Amino acid sequence: MTPSRSHSRSLSLSPSNAIFVLFTLAIHITGVHAQSQEPSAFDSLIANLCNVNEGDTAPPSAPAAPSSLPTSRMTQTKGKEVTLQAQGAPDAVWITDEYLTVLNYAASPTFPLTLTFNPYVNGLKYFAHYSSCVTLSTATIATWEKTFEDFVTSDAASFNSAYTAAQKETVRPTISNVDYAAKTVRVSWTHTAGMSVPYIVTKDQDGVILSWAEQSSAPSTNTPYTSTVSFDDSTTSITACTLVCTTEDITDEIVSWIEGSTGSTTGTQSVEFKADTLSVKPTCNDAVLFAKSGSAVVAFVINQDLVVNVEGLSTIVVKQKCATTLTEQTVSLDPLRTQYQTAIDSATSAPATQEEAPTCQYDGKNYTYSQPWVGRNGESCLCVDGVSQCGGVLGSDGFYMGTAALVVVTLSAIILFIVIVGLAYFFYMQKISRESLEGKRKNKSGQMYFGSSATGDRGEVELPGGGQQVGMDSHA
Repeated sequence: MTPSRSHSRSLSLSPSNAIFVLFTLAIHITGVHAQSQEPSAFDSLIANLCNVNEGDTAPPSAPAAPSSLPTSRMTQTKGKEVTLQAQGAPDAVWITDEYLTVLNYAASPTFPLTLTFNPYVNGLKYFAHYSSCVTLSTATIATWEKTFEDFVTSDAASFNSAYTAAQKETVRPTISNVDYAAKTVRVSWTHTAGMSVPYIVTKDQDGVILSWAEQSSAPSTNTPYTSTVSFDDSTTSITACTLVCTTEDITDEIVSWIEGSTGSTTGTQSVEFKADTLSVKPTCNDAVLFAKSGSAVVAFVINQDLVVNVEGLSTIVVKQKCATTLTEQTVSLDPLRTQYQTAIDSATSAPATQEEAPTCQYDGKNYTYSQPWVGRNGESCLCVDGVSQCGGVLGSDGFYMGTAALVVVTLSAIILFIVIVGLAYFFYMQKISRESLEGKRKNKSGQMYFGSSATGDRGEVELPGGGQQVGMDSHA
């Protein structure tokens, strides 16, 4: 009967493989974390709502909640906005991304209700809570961002890339009729006969999709299209793309609207001037800051510092819009240049002085810093910070070593010697151990093999590969 054998296998990883495994696990863990619910500022508000699934009891007078919440009650209307419609009479509503991270929340809502959200999420869910302690939710709906990404990566988005530049120009979109009060713009283009144009998409300066539309197959005649696209308060430029793109900066239109609809008052802004660069900090939340030289807008920002290159200008007008208030300030630049240059000229450092190192006196002689000499009793001396130190070792090259340093060096040499001897002994014992198991290393015809070191009545010699086994009798 052949005895059974149990095999165990251990996993051995080299340092490089171990690092690779850890790196892979880190990526996996990070990916899982990125695709999970994240905390939000609204979580505590939602946690305080009553919930029949947690044992809460609804008030007797509470009306029954609807049976469902269809996805048709939520519509994306802008790149960063959705409009919610009522389903029954909820006392609180909120929207989440596809991983249930809460993006926005409203208590005691009135409908239709507009909520903003992070435009880069792929999916949205609409939740409604009722006084009967019931919460309903829609299925996840894809955002414009997700829908557009899915389309452009699909086969449906393929088109003939062999069109000439002149042919592509025939489908270039135009942007017109910027209405900042209504936050709309008109996008027009013509679908040229026989050309395949898979879609038209409109984005803002941050890449947020404002609109997009899939196009049908190549038309037989030239077909014009016009659409009105909405944008939000943070938009400063708009890009529309078919096979080619057109970008329109709308800051002039924004400034014209602000100046035409808001009366300005004189204000004082804190400015900073450095090397022909003027910086202005906003003094309110969601501030609109812009600078003008004459009638030209030379800089425009929303809710951030305004930085303007004022080279060659003598004055500039800085304006800030906070809510419905517009303030303006005329900044004279030449005095600021003079002040800046004066500050630069006066910021000269004092000449550096170097103190001489203290010397040592010994037996009526002066010795400089670190200068060694032989003392009166033959001992070695060294000048250290004005103090004569004697008793160390003075080398043939004039190098002085104090007693403490000499002890450290001696101990280090002893330790190093012990380490070397220990390593030599270790490798020697390794060799003895190997020979006791495998025999002494031998060489025949250039091939290495091991002869048995065992003693007894009978021994075997292992010849190089291909050789036959030879028996050898030994008699005491």
